[in-house]
Order: sequence, then C-alpha cells, then structure tokens
Amino acid sequence: MIREEGQSTRVVRRHDLARTPFDRLCATDAILPEHREQLTALRDSINPRQLRQDISDRIKRIFDLPGAVPGITEDVHQTLTQNLSPEKGARHLLNFGFNRTTIRK
Repeated sequence: MIREEGQSTRVVRRHDLARTPFDRLCATDAILPEHREQLTALRDSINPRQLRQDISDRIKRIFDLPGAVPGITEDVHQTLTQNLSPEKGARHLLNFGFNRTTIRK
C-alpha cells in the first residue's frame, strides 16, 4: 500500500512471472529430484490434443453406461463389468492406481 500526504491510499499490485503449477512446484524443495525428473519426462511425453480426445472418449463411455432403475438395488461393479467388454476398456476403467510422492518439510 502506498500512502501519500493529501491523497487516498492506493494498492500497487506486483505480479510474479507466469508459470505453471508444475514449474512453481519444481522451484521448491517439496519433491525429490528423481520425482521431478520423472514428472518432467511425463509432461514432455504428453500430447495435449490426444489427451483431450482420450478424455472426451472416456466421458462419452461413462454417459453410455446404463442408468439406475428406481427401486432396484444394483452392484455398481457388476454393472460396469457386464456392460463394458475388455475391448471397450473395462480393464482400464476399473483398475487404476496413484503413487503418492512424499512431501519434505
């Protein structure tokens, strides 16, 4: 804030350089160097257009699944495995994992 005699107080905003969240993370010591290298390689290998198409295809597949029938209890896992054949990606839809990165303090 800048206060000048005889004038109203005004705020001067200073902006940081535009960077992606990944670049900001890499600028800290929050992740290990080997994880940083793996994430950098992963980022460089991603094709944004192909990723967008894959996401759209998977969203369409989700909307193509049968809806719930009112008053009938169903096993969601069984419904998914019956309605998606391995060629359509049932294996990919039901099996996923996430490996956590330990954050150093």
